[in-house]
Amino acid sequence: MFDGFGPDLGDPSFWHEPDFLLADLISLMVNKAGMQLGVTLFLKGIVITGTLISEREYLKALSEAFVTQARKSAPNKLSKDELKALQDTFDFTTLTEDSYPEQGDLSGDDEDDEDDFDLDDDVGSTTIRHLHLKDPAILSPQPSITFTHGEFSMMRLRLTTVDGWMLGRSTVFNPDDDIPPILH
Repeated sequence: MFDGFGPDLGDPSFWHEPDFLLADLISLMVNKAGMQLGVTLFLKGIVITGTLISEREYLKALSEAFVTQARKSAPNKLSKDELKALQDTFDFTTLTEDSYPEQGDLSGDDEDDEDDFDLDDDVGSTTIRHLHLKDPAILSPQPSITFTHGEFSMMRLRLTTVDGWMLGRSTVFNPDDDIPPILH
């Protein structure tokens, strides 16, 4: 019987929600503060490692990848207007799910500190559904698979698929190697 204190663990929907700690870490530290963090994720028996990047960085890189591919596919050199239309068509940078402070003067010369972004204001209020990994590697099941040499070495994962996580990018250590790999 639920006593009203803490989460109702008997409610099946509770187990389908993402880990609030991971969601807050991604929203506050990665998306809003722009930090890149190494992480290892556990998803239904699969171990994936990589570097957490902001959704803005992911969306910008995705937009650029589509424009680059479209330019490669064009039979002739594109005019300035055609290139601008192409960039507008594949501009995914406004499709963010996280909330961000208004982009003001980023020079740091702003005397008015009242409108500065305060991380404490948004704690526990994240509504993000995805995380973004740069240079992901699938460590398990074996053999390991990396995507660092691909044209677009970024991955988007739904937070609700993450069963467990730890900070730090992991690598596979082969006992036959003389020197263990460096952990990031």
